[in-house]
Amino acid sequence: MPDLVAFFIKIITTLILHAYSQLSQAAYRLASLSRDRLPGADPIPKRHPSLPPIHALIIGINTYRSDLITDLRGAVNDADAMNDYLRKELHVPANQIVNLRNKQATRKAIIRELRAFRKRETIQKGDPILIYFAGHGSTSSVPDGWAAANGKISLLMPYDSLSRKVYGATIQPIPDRTIGAILHDLAEGGKGNNVTVILDCCHSGSGTRDLDPKAPLRERGIVLDEKYKLPSNLDVGIWNETSKDRAVSVAEGFSLSGTKSHVLLAACRESEKAKEDEDGGVFTRSLLNALRTLELHKTTYQDLMEQIINVPGQTPQCEGHYSDRILFNALVKSKKSLVYPVTSEGQKVIMAAGAIHGVTEGCLYSIYTSRHSAPDSEPLAVMSASSVGPFRTELSCSDAARALAITWPSSCFAFQRTRSDGQAVRLYVPHGDSIPPVMEALQEMHELQQQTLSFALLTGNENEAHFGVRLDGHRIKYPICDPLVTSYGLHAFYQTTKARSRYVYPILRAGIHFFWHLHHGPKKHQLLDHIQPQMYELELDEDGELGLDLRRPYTTSGGSLLQSGRVDITVTDQDRSVYGIAVHNRLKVPLHVWAFYFDCSDLSINEYHRPTAVGRGADASLPAEGSLTIGYGDGGGRPFTYFLRPEQDVDVGFIKLYISTHFVDLSHIEQESPFEVGMPRGSEMTVEHFEGAWDTVLIPVVQHR
Repeated sequence: MPDLVAFFIKIITTLILHAYSQLSQAAYRLASLSRDRLPGADPIPKRHPSLPPIHALIIGINTYRSDLITDLRGAVNDADAMNDYLRKELHVPANQIVNLRNKQATRKAIIRELRAFRKRETIQKGDPILIYFAGHGSTSSVPDGWAAANGKISLLMPYDSLSRKVYGATIQPIPDRTIGAILHDLAEGGKGNNVTVILDCCHSGSGTRDLDPKAPLRERGIVLDEKYKLPSNLDVGIWNETSKDRAVSVAEGFSLSGTKSHVLLAACRESEKAKEDEDGGVFTRSLLNALRTLELHKTTYQDLMEQIINVPGQTPQCEGHYSDRILFNALVKSKKSLVYPVTSEGQKVIMAAGAIHGVTEGCLYSIYTSRHSAPDSEPLAVMSASSVGPFRTELSCSDAARALAITWPSSCFAFQRTRSDGQAVRLYVPHGDSIPPVMEALQEMHELQQQTLSFALLTGNENEAHFGVRLDGHRIKYPICDPLVTSYGLHAFYQTTKARSRYVYPILRAGIHFFWHLHHGPKKHQLLDHIQPQMYELELDEDGELGLDLRRPYTTSGGSLLQSGRVDITVTDQDRSVYGIAVHNRLKVPLHVWAFYFDCSDLSINEYHRPTAVGRGADASLPAEGSLTIGYGDGGGRPFTYFLRPEQDVDVGFIKLYISTHFVDLSHIEQESPFEVGMPRGSEMTVEHFEGAWDTVLIPVVQHR
C-alpha cells in the first residue's frame, strides 16, 4: 500500500509541475504578444550590449478607410522592416515594441499608445523611445486661435482619418500640435527627452484615389481641400491635461520645449514629396542600410544623416536640439575631435570644410580612413590646405609621388593638425616673472596640440595680447588685454585660480577657444549689409494662444535696444527682464543661423540658437526676405536674461551670429566656464545654384548699474 500511495503522489506531483510549466510558458507568450501585435514573435533575445533598453511604437498604414485617400503599397513593409531591425539586430524585446498596422492604426490607438509611454513602468528616465510612422501625411490651414509660423500645420493621417464616426462626425488627422504636446509632456513628466521620431511621409503630395495604381512610385502625402480646416477645439483635452499645474516661468517653462523634447528624422523637406515603390519607402530603405553599416555607440544623429544616400528627389531632414547626441543615447553627447569628410573628385582631394570652419591656406590635416581614428595614430597621408572656399577646401600633398601612390577609399576623414600663426591667440606673460604653474600648463598644451588645437603665441607686450596671466601671491589673476573687450570697461576675468598647473590649464585652454572664436570672421563681409539684427526686451502676452511649448508667448516691449552698434542694459539685483533677438534678411536667398553669447567674465559660450534642421540640404531657418526670432515668436527657443555678479559694476558679453548660405555644424563652439560653477547666464536662465557665402554679426552687450 505505501508503494501505491507513493506512486500516486509522484503522478500528482508530475502533473502539477507540468501544469505550472505550461502556465508559465503561456504567461510568457501572453506578456510578449500583449505589446507586440505581430504574430509569431521570436523569443526575447539578449539586447544590444551598447544600447540602453529601447521602447518603440511602430506604425505602418497601407490601406485607408476613407475613399478620399489612396492606398499605399510599401508602408507596412517599412514598418515590418523597422520592427525586424529592432528585434533581430538591436535585440529589443518584443514586449517593448508596440506594432500598429492598417486597421489597428486608428487615430484613437495612435494617441493612446503615444500617451502610454509616460505610464510605462519599464521606461526609466533617459531610456530611448523610438516612434516610427510610415503612411500618408498632409497639411492644413491653421485653425482659429492656433499659432503657427507659416499659417500651416502638419498632419499625420491615421487609418480612419477623414472617415465618419457612427454619429456622422469626421475623424480628424493628428496635427503636429497634438504630437508636440504629448512629447513635451513625456519629456517633462519623468521619462526624459531621449525620444527619436522617424516620419517616412510627406506633407505635400497628391495622394488621392484618382492616381494610377500601377505607377512605379507613389507619394506618401495627400492634398486636402483648400476649405478644409481642423476644429479649433481638436484635442483640447490633451492640451489641457498636458499644460495644467504648470506655472509660467522663464527658467522652468522653457526647459524642454519645442525641439528639445525629441530628435526628428524626416523623409524630406516640407516642399518635397516622400516616395515609395512596391518594396517600401526609399527613405526607410536608405535609413536602415545606413544604420546597419554604422557603429551605433559612436554615431550621432548628424553622422547618420551624412550616411543616408540615394534618396532621389528627397532631402532627408534631421531636426532637434540634441541631434549631436549618440544614437538612442541621451547620456552620451559626442565629444569627438573636429573631423571633416574628404572625397576625391578626379585628381583633386576635397575636404568638406572651409573658411567658416577656420581653415586657412597652409593648415595641415591628417587623413584617416575612419572618423573614429585616434589623432595620434598613423595617418593615410598628411595634406595641407591649398585652395580654401567658404565651405570646402582643396587639399594637396607636398610629396606628389606619395599622393599619386595612395589608393583613396570611398570615404576618409581629415583631422586638423595646425593653425596658422595669424590665427593664434596671443597670451600675455610678464617679462621676468617666473610662474612655473603657467609654464607647466603651456607645456601640457603643447604636447596635446594635435588633439586640441589649443595653443597660443606668448608675448611680453600686454597691448599685443588677447588675455594674460599675473601671479598675485598664491593665486593667478587673468587680465583681459583685448581692446574689443576693454573698450567697454571690462579688464579682467571675474575669478582667479590657485597657482597650480591643474587649475591654470583649463583657463588657458578655454581662453584660447573663447578669443579665437570671438574674433573669427570672414576676410570680407558679403552678407552683413543685407542682414538687420535687432534686440528687444520681452513681456508675456497674457492674451496670446498657447504655442507648441505649452506656454503663453512673449512679445516685444518697446523699440530695439541695439543702438549705435551696441546694447546697453541697466540691471538691478531684483531685475528679471528677459530679452530676444530678431534677424531680418533682405536677400532673396534663405540663410542658416547660429547664435552664441560670449561671456567675457567667465569665458563661457552659450548657444542661443541653432538651425532647426541639420545636415546636407537642411532647410534654412532664416527665410529669403523674411525674419527669424530668437527667444520668442515663431523662431522658438528660450528668452534670455542678464545680471551683474557680486562686486561687479560693469560686465561685457557679445552675441555673435554666424550666417551662411549652407548648413554648417558649429555646435563645437559652445563651452562651459572653466572657473568654479557660478550662476548661469543668458538662455540658461530662463534649387537654384548661387555663390556660397558666410558672415558674422557681433553685438556687444554691456551691463552696468
